[in-house]
Amino acid sequence: TTNEGLCVPLQFLGEDPTGVLKHCQGDCDADSDCEDGTVCFQRQAGESVPGCAGNPTSDTDDYCVRGEDYTHGSSYFYGGPHLIERSKENEPHTILVDPPTDYILSFTIEPLSTATSLGKGSIIYLSGIANIWFDAGTTKLKIRVNSNPPAIFHDLRDDLAIGKKHDVIVTAHGDLSTVSVNGVILSQVTAPPRAKYARAEVYVGFYGDQAANSLISDILFAGSSADVPTFQSSFSLNQEIFVFGKERGSNIYRGDLLAKVVSPPTEFVLRFSFRILNVVSHGTDIIKLALLNHQCDWRKLGQVHAYVSAPYMEFDDYDDGDEPIGMRLFFTHWTGHDGKCSSGGKSYAFPDELTIGKKYDVIFSAIGAVATLSVNGVIVDQDIFDAPDQFPPMGVYVGDDDWTDTPAPNIGISDIDYR
Repeated sequence: TTNEGLCVPLQFLGEDPTGVLKHCQGDCDADSDCEDGTVCFQRQAGESVPGCAGNPTSDTDDYCVRGEDYTHGSSYFYGGPHLIERSKENEPHTILVDPPTDYILSFTIEPLSTATSLGKGSIIYLSGIANIWFDAGTTKLKIRVNSNPPAIFHDLRDDLAIGKKHDVIVTAHGDLSTVSVNGVILSQVTAPPRAKYARAEVYVGFYGDQAANSLISDILFAGSSADVPTFQSSFSLNQEIFVFGKERGSNIYRGDLLAKVVSPPTEFVLRFSFRILNVVSHGTDIIKLALLNHQCDWRKLGQVHAYVSAPYMEFDDYDDGDEPIGMRLFFTHWTGHDGKCSSGGKSYAFPDELTIGKKYDVIFSAIGAVATLSVNGVIVDQDIFDAPDQFPPMGVYVGDDDWTDTPAPNIGISDIDYR
């Protein structure tokens, strides 16, 4: 694509040019390839080069551009990898326009050493939004999420392993902020309302601190929509999400609502995969199809309910001791509905003990008059059921909603499909 009305033409000096590249020259691979005051603009296919005139030679060529030209609207992506260096004041890597207050900030980082003992090692700074760094002398992540006021902090306890890549995701959504590393939620705190800014400067390596000696890549900042999608009679979600329990104020709190289903089918198949990342201390919900805005007992939520039981001891009449029973997967399927609460439920179980870290592919079907539970391609339980009633609109919920003072463990759930 050609940028009209710009006087600095693009110059392609080769895939591996020697020397420092000037404004609108390429091909660059990192900001260190570019002269002071410019950064390496990592293009998407067909994307024009901001602040420069002419056509790039190919979709894979990247060019040095001025920071003030490198503006991505309300979102930002940088592929990298990039060795984090101390930025210069008033020379941000990009400027966000009208950045969202509900957002996701993700990146991959590979620490090359601990931060200097003289001070923290800066990673990413978004003015007015968030600041991320390593604590002095460590590779422990510290994250400040700006609120209005005060700011809230995520203080991760463990060092990130040096020489290894770590995927970090920071979210601020509604009244909750969450940090996960390598797919495991490590911190979750209440986040007060966040101020709305007209713009925000993005620095990879804040100019006011020493830079973290790390490689960073795949930086993404984007809005996180609070809208709950609505479906007519089916629902699918392929990405992996992590169930993390919350304190509930009453017995009608049900965890996180993923979607609404307006006309749930009376015969259905529910598929999903899950893995447990640490021991369940109390029975924990994974996923359920629950009535919206109901006022009945939490054990009579809706159409189907999958949960994991905690390990327990079973008394043996023929032994002197008790027998330890590990974590198990259970389902409840309801077929009756009285306009307010569910009734006529039956339970189904996977007889094997669940193993931490192992992935389980689950299918629960209620077709004709037969309900079937399959795990990893094997039928493990089956029973007949009465002709089902038509249920009113329901929600697809994940997460624990029973224990008021004990958060649920980390459980990854993915490839959800209900129809």
